[in-house]
Amino acid sequence: MAQSSPPRVDFYLLSSHVPDGKLKFTCRLTKKIHGLGKRVSILVDSENTARKLDDLLWTFDQSSFVPHARQDAAGAAKGTAPVCITHESPSPSDPDEVLLSLLQGVADCAQRYKRVAELVDNDPAEKRAARERFRYYRDSGFKIETHEVSV
Repeated sequence: MAQSSPPRVDFYLLSSHVPDGKLKFTCRLTKKIHGLGKRVSILVDSENTARKLDDLLWTFDQSSFVPHARQDAAGAAKGTAPVCITHESPSPSDPDEVLLSLLQGVADCAQRYKRVAELVDNDPAEKRAARERFRYYRDSGFKIETHEVSV
């Protein structure tokens, strides 16, 4: 019987702090993941952040389009768009789906995904929160990778 691989979490550490840098990198990472044929759930902290990210995904790259939708309280957009932005707790709709979390804490749905991406701004408070999430994932058996990235 084949053993399934452990879930994986990638921490993306922004090398500098710039206004909306985390959201801008979220757009780049979403474009890359979508380009690999995977569905993406982006979990944000508020409706305001969801709205900003929705707007930014329309404008961040003039040469391409990332098809996306915001999930409403009833989960209406979930099944229709390959990229879904939500501030509710999503569940993966297929095994290749990736959770991209912009939360300060561990997403309560993280264990349901085979792949999670955590974005960390270059800010002392965010780094402290990310260390706590790192410990949680390590203790939960996730395979962890870290990447330093620029915006």
